[in-house]
Amino acid sequence: MFDRLAKRWDLESVYEGGSGSERLISDLQRAVKMADACMDRAARLEVPRGPDDLEDIRRTVLELGDAMMLTAQLGSFAGCLTAQDDSDERAKERSEQVSSVWARLGNAVEALGSIMAEMDRKTWASFLESADMEEIAFRLDEFRRRSRDRMDVELETLANDLATDGYHGWSRMYDAIVGKTRVEYEEDGRTRSLSVGQAYNMMRHPDREVRTAVFDAWEKAWEERRDLHAQVLNHLAGFRIKLYERRGWTSILHETLDDNRVDADTLDVMWRVVESNTGPLLRFLARKSELLGLDGLSWHDVPAPLPGEERELSFEQAASFVVEHLGRFDPVMAEFAERAFRNRWIEAEDRKGKKPGAFCTSLPVLGESRVFMTFDGRMSSVATLAHELGHAYHGWVLSEKPYLARRYSMSVAETASTFSENLVVDAALSQAGRKADRVSLLQDKLQRAAAFFFDLHSRFLFETRFYETRRRRSFVPAQELGEMMREAQREAFGDSLERYHPTFWCSKGHFYATGAPFYNWPYTFGYLFSTGIYARARSRGSDFADSYRALLADTGSATAEQLAERHLGTDLTETAFWQEACDEVGRQVEDFLRESAES
Repeated sequence: MFDRLAKRWDLESVYEGGSGSERLISDLQRAVKMADACMDRAARLEVPRGPDDLEDIRRTVLELGDAMMLTAQLGSFAGCLTAQDDSDERAKERSEQVSSVWARLGNAVEALGSIMAEMDRKTWASFLESADMEEIAFRLDEFRRRSRDRMDVELETLANDLATDGYHGWSRMYDAIVGKTRVEYEEDGRTRSLSVGQAYNMMRHPDREVRTAVFDAWEKAWEERRDLHAQVLNHLAGFRIKLYERRGWTSILHETLDDNRVDADTLDVMWRVVESNTGPLLRFLARKSELLGLDGLSWHDVPAPLPGEERELSFEQAASFVVEHLGRFDPVMAEFAERAFRNRWIEAEDRKGKKPGAFCTSLPVLGESRVFMTFDGRMSSVATLAHELGHAYHGWVLSEKPYLARRYSMSVAETASTFSENLVVDAALSQAGRKADRVSLLQDKLQRAAAFFFDLHSRFLFETRFYETRRRRSFVPAQELGEMMREAQREAFGDSLERYHPTFWCSKGHFYATGAPFYNWPYTFGYLFSTGIYARARSRGSDFADSYRALLADTGSATAEQLAERHLGTDLTETAFWQEACDEVGRQVEDFLRESAES
């Protein structure tokens, strides 16, 4: 299908000239003016008193949507620039400028929400039923409800302004420290100096001696900087705790649950089901330890590949495989993925200077996405490719909706990505002729499941406990943070590892993300939500494609519970759906144990 594909993405078609683009600078200036105009208009609004008094607020909402869409695209572009080149200082400056625009827009939302909160029920209903507002009614209801849940608009505006250089500034300080961090380890008598991204990738090396050496150096690098990171983390937490107190929020999870459109009871049920279903994945880890020839796994062994030659694919072969098997479920998905490859929406080259990991980001003005990863030819990379293209497909499904109806929460963000990944990995399993290939594919699939059940759970345990402690005390020192991290990992992994990662609280940027508090549990939630949906899709086949697309199209306009009830006929506050998803993981473990058994 593909003869030759570029491994570098095309950002020039977005803004020619990268971080120095004149059009980028012009659009940043335009975004500032749009945000200021929205704030000015919102500040001058009077509370509508009837259906004939709605034009000003209608125009303000529409202008706000346009400003947010442009700002989102600018932020995505700046994020792409810093991901592809950690040394692009101008790109980091552009990110700072975008953050400033978001602060202005946040103030506009606060002012607008306060007006909405004062509208009487009849006028509000009339407003939501108008032609321009009907599709974004869910988001506007959020604005109104959240305004009633917060401080007066003047105080919220002040908090937003102070957060730019305070709260968000500390988060950017963390990024700056990480950008300067080097990991040095010995190899063949010579010292190698690695970026954080390079070291992270090296810890998945098939040779355990290399993995261990890099992990030792990794721990040392974070240990040397742990006091700096402790300062940053404590100040972020202090700001958040004080703000929550002033808003009258008693639970530290209040914001993350609201942002993710998930009820507290739903989250509690999910974790209870996860905790009661760790047995199969612990058996998987034990078997993996045997296959690696180890007496027990350490933290850096969990993601390691199994021994033996694994089929390697060219980028073109991987692209063809992904497109073919997405198409077997839904030709629309295949057409979209092919367009992404041919139009160079994907950054896959293995080179220095790139950040670690993988992500997908939307360019909403263009109706496009960009995918970032490092392709290494293994099937795990093919799975990552399918995963990130699932995110891109999700964004495309929503692209025809008004911008204020496109914003879906993190809790359902993994729906399309995990679904696409499952389609591709299961196709690879069905075609694998060698037992070793099937074992490798199942291992990679279960390794991801183990991350959601164990690693992500340990992050949630650590973060909730850290905030509980930080509420009582003015500072939690680095050594204590390490002890809390080790204990959370030990508990989440059922004390099954020989060595843990106590400086993980330093190395994981999610703990320092101010845009999404508790950037952990939504991954597990989304994985299980998608796994449950995928189980239903398998039973219905391609007939499910339209229903699946309808569910994705609704993700910007419903809570997680509403989505499940509306499209799956299930109640997420009950255990049944979550158990169904966990049972699917249990079946995968049984397949792995059977396939990996010695003849």
